[in-house]
Amino acid sequence: MNSKLISQNYGSPLSRSRFSPIKNLRPESVSRAIDAFNAGRLSQAARLFEAILQRDDTICCLNAKRKKSVSRLEYEICPLENSRRARAHQRALAQFYEELACASATDRNAGGGIRKLIFQMMDCAAMKYSVHKMEFRQSGGFVKGVFTQYPLWLFENTSGKLRILKRENQLTDGDPLDENQWLIACGDGLMIPSSVAYIFK
Repeated sequence: MNSKLISQNYGSPLSRSRFSPIKNLRPESVSRAIDAFNAGRLSQAARLFEAILQRDDTICCLNAKRKKSVSRLEYEICPLENSRRARAHQRALAQFYEELACASATDRNAGGGIRKLIFQMMDCAAMKYSVHKMEFRQSGGFVKGVFTQYPLWLFENTSGKLRILKRENQLTDGDPLDENQWLIACGDGLMIPSSVAYIFK
């Protein structure tokens, strides 16, 4: 009854939490959120994890360091054979990664290229999952990729595969994700134990 329809206008105030998930936080509420997360209902814990990542000085700094250390690494595209086709493939991939753009569905000020995409994908280290919608466009004879990150609280995982919700806190099943349109990064989910440490801190 308290769920709100998710529109395509993700720059709306919906992207901001309507309540503080860490106000009057108790060990029991953290435990319930984690249990729901493990059962595939991600919204409550995802909101909680986001708030802790923003407010706790130690967790915030360590998370940023971890993400930046990976996004700043150099990368190289190495052909597997010395042929004209392999070199053309190498050039096409180099162009693709140079022209790649990424954005955020909830913060239209956030954007960048390949390093920003890797930085966003590294959210999976803390949140367990990072989800991007992929769009491909023709640009000057090359394919341009646009990757938009969606917040984890817009998804559920009750079937063992992420599905997108029409409404935040929706209790029914979400819609399946087309594997050709969505990029999902999986990580350790370090915010699960970190949120327990946070409440006792």
